[in-house]
Amino acid sequence: MSLVTTRTFETIRHEYIIPNDAPWSELGKAYAMAKRDIEDAGKDPSYDDAARVTGDGENVIIYWEETK
Repeated sequence: MSLVTTRTFETIRHEYIIPNDAPWSELGKAYAMAKRDIEDAGKDPSYDDAARVTGDGENVIIYWEETK
């Protein structure tokens, strides 16, 4: 008898994209949108790793992921 099992996870990445040359206030708006959506998904946005920030050369991207 084998002890091997398999699992498959589907990850959904939610992104909030701000162009590099956008006004400062747009970053706050994207943060607020991400925080609201994280809460709506039943997660706690106060954790340090609830969302992440990255860039792609032309944009600043705030994102969070959920696994289905």
